[in-house]
Amino acid sequence: MKTTLPKAGFKISALPLLLATASPALGAVAQNLAVADVPSFTIAERGPNHRIWTNSAGGTYTELTTSMHFLNNGQWAETQELIEVAADGSAAFARQGPSQVIFAANVNSIPCIDMLTSDSKRLQSHVVGLAYYDAASGKSVMIAETKNAVGQLLPPNQILYPNAMTDFACDLRYTYKKAGLEQDVILRQQPPSPQAFALDPASTRLQVWTEFFDPPSPQVQRRMIYQEPDPLVRQAMVEPDWTDDYIDFDAVHLGLGQALSLDGADSLIVLKEWLTISNSPSGRSCREPNSSPGSQKHHWGKGGARSGCKRR
Repeated sequence: MKTTLPKAGFKISALPLLLATASPALGAVAQNLAVADVPSFTIAERGPNHRIWTNSAGGTYTELTTSMHFLNNGQWAETQELIEVAADGSAAFARQGPSQVIFAANVNSIPCIDMLTSDSKRLQSHVVGLAYYDAASGKSVMIAETKNAVGQLLPPNQILYPNAMTDFACDLRYTYKKAGLEQDVILRQQPPSPQAFALDPASTRLQVWTEFFDPPSPQVQRRMIYQEPDPLVRQAMVEPDWTDDYIDFDAVHLGLGQALSLDGADSLIVLKEWLTISNSPSGRSCREPNSSPGSQKHHWGKGGARSGCKRR
């Protein structure tokens, strides 16, 4: 059976316009006042992260934005935060930027995400599911797995896979931006208590496992985020510290993520660890246990993948 990717309703936003008006009722305004000439601007130079403007008055201005342009047939073209759906609905594409992405119609596809970076590296990935990891005992258990879910386009630059996990309500959302790709895991329900799996809630971390298929080897730099100072606590835990792997594929890297409550009142950082398990490089990220439903955000920005959440 063929899986298609339906289009969601389009959202249209109006940009504010700045209008210069003159009212005939303002009799105090002299009729012979001349409007000063406005210099005309032209683009003199483009680059991946800048463009240089010149005007008829002799001024030169440099505009800076991350991934402002991308090479298209040897010419610099302006990056667009835009996702398009294939005519037959079989996939969606983001191709107007330095990194180009194919989104599968079904989130449970292998791979679901197929990214080609600006330096021609291919990153194919798939969210495996959610797990609990008890840092005290070292035990872990998978609590939800990715299931079949058809993607929806949220114009102009998001793909939403609703109800994408088994066991409890959870969405996956991808956002294509100039600076890269974001992966959000949105918890619509409170996950079960770690106690249901004989784990200690005080030391259990919620993880998202993302698997990468035959990726290029990244440069991985492990950074200490929090080091447990108490020697007794350290002795009692398999993993007492909080570390983050900065994962660098040259043109693309994975940095710190962020976990948010749905109302935005709470914020946690999302940490990562790059692992090779059964010869399959994979990434996992986690959210603090027993917190209210919310979302996790991963930035596949310029510049994957065990991650944990730690309060700032």
